[in-house]
Amino acid sequence: MSVGLEVAWAAGFLDGEGTFYLRKISNKNQRTPSTIRRRAQICAVQTRTREPLDRLQALFGGRVRSHKRLTASGYRIWEWHLDSGSKLELAIDLLLPHLTVKRFAALTLREHRLTFKRSGPIPLTVETLATRARLEEALQAHQSRPRVLHGGAA
Repeated sequence: MSVGLEVAWAAGFLDGEGTFYLRKISNKNQRTPSTIRRRAQICAVQTRTREPLDRLQALFGGRVRSHKRLTASGYRIWEWHLDSGSKLELAIDLLLPHLTVKRFAALTLREHRLTFKRSGPIPLTVETLATRARLEEALQAHQSRPRVLHGGAA
């Protein structure tokens, strides 16, 4: 299968089974607001088979792992994660033309990543912190809104 078709498949899979989110990471030695960071991630969870997650890993990188606990039906739970960095940025750029449901979340993650420097110390200006807070709030509000099903039922 061509890379373009694989990316389109991945976008469809992640639209239905994936999550684009910001994970909170804090420095345990310092509890000031400037030391609390958010790491952008894409995640997908699968039961019964890890094959779709292996395809995502082959295409974008990241890691696939299994949980120790099983589902109520006795199936293993598999999880794929792609963390912050150039691989995440490339994945989002490739996926965006094909995403529908998760498009806003992917755009927000991409904009959030732009508030970080590629290397060296990150100057945390008031404007940078305000931009990050605005994006984090927008993503949280978007992900917590009620889903509307066909026919208008929530």
